[in-house]
Amino acid sequence: MTPALPPVKLGGVTESVQLAAEIVAEYNCVVLATDHDAFDYPKLTSHATLLIDTRARLRESTNVVHA
Repeated sequence: MTPALPPVKLGGVTESVQLAAEIVAEYNCVVLATDHDAFDYPKLTSHATLLIDTRARLRESTNVVHA
């Protein structure tokens, strides 16, 4: 089971999505706010345009930055 958060309301938009490759690729930015072994990190890094890693779980690269 992939960890999930309940939908979050930001700027009037409420949305919760699956971490499927095609869905991740649709977003301008993905924020990794928690570190779970259930996440498919290679899939996230290969399909995210920009991934902000707040847990320093991933190696920095052209599309992965630590915050």
